[in-house]
Amino acid sequence: MKTTNCPKCGLAISDEYQFCLQCGTDLKAGTDSQESAAEDSQVQPPTVVWVEPTQPSSLGPNVRRSARPQAPQSTILFQGPNHKLQSPSSRTGSPRSKLPWVVGGLWVLVVIAALSYLLLVRNKATETDHSIPEVHSATPSPTISPDGTLFAASSPTAPPTDTASPSTHTAATTPAQTPTPATASSTPPVEATKIYSSREVDKRVMILSKPKASYTDEARNNQVMGTVVLKVVFGANGSIENVTVVSGLSHGLTENAIAAARSMKFEPAQKNGVAVSTVMQVEYNFNLY
Repeated sequence: MKTTNCPKCGLAISDEYQFCLQCGTDLKAGTDSQESAAEDSQVQPPTVVWVEPTQPSSLGPNVRRSARPQAPQSTILFQGPNHKLQSPSSRTGSPRSKLPWVVGGLWVLVVIAALSYLLLVRNKATETDHSIPEVHSATPSPTISPDGTLFAASSPTAPPTDTASPSTHTAATTPAQTPTPATASSTPPVEATKIYSSREVDKRVMILSKPKASYTDEARNNQVMGTVVLKVVFGANGSIENVTVVSGLSHGLTENAIAAARSMKFEPAQKNGVAVSTVMQVEYNFNLY
């Protein structure tokens, strides 16, 4: 029966036991580590190593696991003979790397479509400009008849002399008509007895002279001041027909204002060229200062 010395405490243990009876060292793990070290010296094919996260030992305080490289998280690492350990994300390209190329291709298509549209519109505008002189050239040019009348020939088969001759005979045979009766009948008649306002006449009253109203001694002694407002009817015959008081003053000032209004000189208002009577408002101011 073969025996194996414990690598930790040096106790000789039979090969039937896989653990040291004194310290609990895994004897098989030590043998496996020596064999794996011999194999690593040779060229190995690519292998996949599964690294488990660190977990507390559940085999008891006297039993220990073999020394293995541990990582904080479970990851799959690819290892080859001439390559370093690489993660899957570093070996594969990002799927979003093609997005800029797709966007650039779309922009190129948009620019090409815009240039094609501009060229098409420009060609249509050029064709329209070339067709305009042809339309104008087809229209006949105006001609002058022997009697000096300017007209445009509608067609080459119709001579201008044939169309001008009937109008000449018609003008000679038809007597001239005056439009004065139609104009006179369209204007409304002017009523001689009606008194028009200033807005209804074509030409307003033109006052030639307006005498001032004098102060009475009684009004001067009583310091009476103010404005007398009169409504005066200017007759069509050039005389004052009527005077009405709108607002007056005491102590004889209203009477003096009426007398001054009746002595005014004026030119009567006109409507449709006829003199008419009109009413206007006249004011007289009385002030001692």
